[in-house]
This record gives sequence, C-alpha cells and structure tokens, in this order.
Amino acid sequence: MDNLENFALLWLPRTSGRSSLQDNSSRLAHRDELNQLLEERLKDKDGVEFATILLDAGVPAGAAMSVPEALNHPHTKHRNMVVEKDGYSGTGIPIKMGRTPGSVQAAPPAFGVNGKKILQDYGYSEEKITSLLKEGVLWEEPKV
Repeated sequence: MDNLENFALLWLPRTSGRSSLQDNSSRLAHRDELNQLLEERLKDKDGVEFATILLDAGVPAGAAMSVPEALNHPHTKHRNMVVEKDGYSGTGIPIKMGRTPGSVQAAPPAFGVNGKKILQDYGYSEEKITSLLKEGVLWEEPKV
C-alpha cells in the first residue's frame, strides 16, 4: 500500500486539488497544512475503531490509550499481561515462550529497601551511606 492509499484511509481524498499533498516530499514541505487537515478529520474519531480500520488495511497502527484503558483492554487480559502478586499489581511477562514460559515469582521490593545493602556490598562505610542519605543522593522513600 502506498502513502496515497494510506491517506485515503484517513478520509483525505487523493484529488483534493492540493498539489501540496500529492507526494511525500510535498506533504513534508507542507506539514502544518497536513497536520491541520488531519486534526480536523480525526478529532471526532474513536481511536480504537480507527486503529482497527488501519490495521485491517495493513497499516501498522494502535490506539493511544490511558494506562487504565490499556491494562483493562481485552487483548491485555488475553495475553495475561496484568499480574497481581502479594498486593502488587503490575505488568506481566511480554514474551510468551512455549517450553519456558516466564512468570512473576515475587512482588518487586519496596522503594529504597535495598539501597544501603547495595552500597555496603560495594564497600561504602556507614558514615558515607549516612552522608549520601543526608545529601539526598540515596533515598529510602520516594520524594513526592
């Protein structure tokens, strides 16, 4: 499928009388005009419906979704991409291998729980670690 066919899917007629949109280099040179046309044509379209139209035509596409929309999408659920473990809710393993499927074994550690231990393992003294905490280099709790 060529670019003009892609633009036809966007409900931009091929022969719109605008020579500025007839080929890719012209569209690039008149990007502001094209963006204005696209925004006007697409502002009331449903993103999921439109992405489906494009995908069905062989155009790579996906609807922009909020995080809750993406996490509750039927495909996300079908792929087991949301996991809940020990009070944690997050994303699952994206690659599903037949013989060696991945799985979430434990919830991630709490914020900052391992910082001191890691620095100790690398030879930092208690005084230096305390100094890093006071200077705001090492955090034990997220800053809001």
